[in-house]
Amino acid sequence: MTKKSHLLRLLPVFFLSGVLLAPGHVAAQALVISGGTSTNISSGTNSYTGVQVGNQDSGNSLTISSAAEVISSSTNYISYGTGAGSDIYTNNAVLVTGSGSLLSNSSDLYVGSMNLTNSSATSGTNSGNSLTVSNGGTVLDANGYVGFLYFTNSGSIRVSNNSVLVTGSGSLWSNSAGLYIGYYNSSGGGGAGPSDSSLTISNGGTVIDSTGILCDSTNHVVPNSSVFVTGSGSLWSNSSTLLLSDCGSGKGTLTLANGGSVAATSLTLSTSAKNSSGTLNIGSPGGSDTAGVLLLGSSTITSSTTAVLQTASSISTRAIPSFSPMPSPAKPSSTSSAAARPSSPPATASQVIPR
Repeated sequence: MTKKSHLLRLLPVFFLSGVLLAPGHVAAQALVISGGTSTNISSGTNSYTGVQVGNQDSGNSLTISSAAEVISSSTNYISYGTGAGSDIYTNNAVLVTGSGSLLSNSSDLYVGSMNLTNSSATSGTNSGNSLTVSNGGTVLDANGYVGFLYFTNSGSIRVSNNSVLVTGSGSLWSNSAGLYIGYYNSSGGGGAGPSDSSLTISNGGTVIDSTGILCDSTNHVVPNSSVFVTGSGSLWSNSSTLLLSDCGSGKGTLTLANGGSVAATSLTLSTSAKNSSGTLNIGSPGGSDTAGVLLLGSSTITSSTTAVLQTASSISTRAIPSFSPMPSPAKPSSTSSAAARPSSPPATASQVIPR
């Protein structure tokens, strides 16, 4: 055996889109993790045409650590489903941890996505998928979606319990456009949209976007979208508006506790034109924790009659702090675009992720 072949046998490897690569290798391929696989990337700058963790299956994971960088030129998915038959997709996860560790893409990021345009797709479940950003890790994208359903048929589709956690000082999730916690676009009159979609920001973590919306749908039910911001230094910064409930029927809840902060130019608890409800808790309801801080560019909070405001102390209405939508120029920049509902479904897996 030659020395070269011996070394190759010792190198850990992983498989992506038909190409065998050693960690740290720069590749213009898609990174597709499927079949219940766990992949760790802990070195180098790794470039891909898209990242997909969970391709219509369950139990896949990606960990980015030790200042490794994963840079994608297209859409990133954490659990992608098409609802063929009664398939269940669950427990797909991405962890970006440690200072300098980076997951960046120039398009959108979906955590728990069902994109159903096939006429035979009438049932299926996509649930329990997650993104965690910790200990100074960074995630960059254009629009961010936690719990996404595009549905053109009638039937029983479930997207539920998809979540994002941003925790620890220096940890950052930056969306150059909008952030949607529970999004449903249906032209087929299907049932309920994504349920129990959540974002937690704790222990000094930061989330940045242009417009933030919980429970987002034109005229359908999107149950129980929530954001929890807790701990001194924890921040959700919206450079534009924040809307807690904007769906046909459903509930969006924002809780600020233990010194956590939320900033926006204006806040709407719920829209009067729709049968939705928004709840703002400053201080955990019924708890003994200290209150959080709400920073508004105006002193007006807009709401419909279904909104609920629960406060442990007064609301601070002063100019929001100035934040760049992206971190230092040394990091790759995301495509800048206005936050808006997509007029058509995102590209399918076969379009984004060559297989």
